Amino acid sequence: MNYSTEELTSFIESNPSVIQILEFSPQPLNVYLQSCADRKKITKSQLVKRTGLSKSYVYDVMSGKRIPSRDTVIKITLALELNMNETQRG
Repeated sequence: MNYSTEELTSFIESNPSVIQILEFSPQPLNVYLQSCADRKKITKSQLVKRTGLSKSYVYDVMSGKRIPSRDTVIKITLALELNMNETQRG
């Protein structure tokens, strides 16, 4: 499913729960983030350094064991150097 920026913004503003936002996504967040990391050749260790998050937390998020907060998702997308379109697809 493709959503416009306006649709995503409206949804995020009206549904502040990260779980609701993640359920709106067409694929699991960790799968999408890992595919972006693979495509950009960024390792989990590099993500740890770039985000300042703990190694165990980054590994848990990337494996789908933990659901990150919105702020953490933003940190990860910035660390992956995702553009606006790539960030919105997640």
